[in-house]
Formats: sequence, C-alpha cells, structure tokens
Amino acid sequence: MDGKIGFTGGVGIADEWTGHAQSPSHWRDTHVRLMGPIVAALQSA
Repeated sequence: MDGKIGFTGGVGIADEWTGHAQSPSHWRDTHVRLMGPIVAALQSA
C-alpha cells in the first residue's frame, strides 16, 4: 500500500463467505497484513 504495510490474500464479499466453513457451502478465506522488509518483495511481485 505505502511501502511499509502490505496486504495479501482474498477478500470474500459474496454470501458464500458469511459462514464459518462448517459445510461445503460455506467458504473460508485468509487475508494477511504484512509489515517490514517483506513488503518490498510483495510490491515487486
């Protein structure tokens, strides 16, 4: 985002993402906030 903080992963906004992955009809996603030297590598990708 600004060279200091980066985000990666998915951002589920459909109804399928509203569950807790208890069943196949509920999906699960992970979104991660990163800080430090890894942000430069993320930006270069």
